Amino acid sequence: MTKKTVTKKADVKKPVQNKTVKKAQPTKPITTSKKFTLDKPSNKPATKSVVEVNKKTKNQQATLGSSEPQLVSKPTFATKPSPVSYPRLAKRRGIEGTVLVEVLIGKDGKQLKQKLAKSSGASVLDKAALKAIKLWRFSPHIIDGKAIAHRVQIPVRFKLD
Repeated sequence: MTKKTVTKKADVKKPVQNKTVKKAQPTKPITTSKKFTLDKPSNKPATKSVVEVNKKTKNQQATLGSSEPQLVSKPTFATKPSPVSYPRLAKRRGIEGTVLVEVLIGKDGKQLKQKLAKSSGASVLDKAALKAIKLWRFSPHIIDGKAIAHRVQIPVRFKLD
C-alpha cells in the first residue's frame, strides 16, 4: 500500500517577493527656455506696441475689403451670351438643378476668374455651366465715368420641359 501525503494550504509557503518601494524624489525646479523668461528692463528702445500692431492690421483689413471687386447685380455684356447646353447625360438621367456661378471681371471687361458659388448637386451640371460662362464676353462696369473691376453672380437653371 502506498501512503499519500496530504499537505494543507497553510503548510505550503509561497516564496517571498522582494518589493522595492521607490522613495519620493525631491522635485526639481522647472526651467523654462530663454524665450519665456522675463528679463530686466533694458535701455533699448521699445519695439512696436500691441496697440500699434492692431491698428495696422485693422487698417490693412479696411483697405483689403475696399479693394475687393464690387458685386454688381446685373451684368452687362459686350456680345449676347451663348445659351448653356443641357448635358446629354443629365438629360437622360432626368437630373435638374440650378448652378450659381460667380465671375470676377477686370476693368477692361475680361473675365479674370470663375468660381462655383453654389452647386446644383450634380457635377455634370456644374461643369456645363462653368464651361459655357467662360465663353461669355462682358462689358466693363463704369461708375462716375471710370471703369472698375467687379464681380457678378449668374444663376444657370437646368430644367427639363
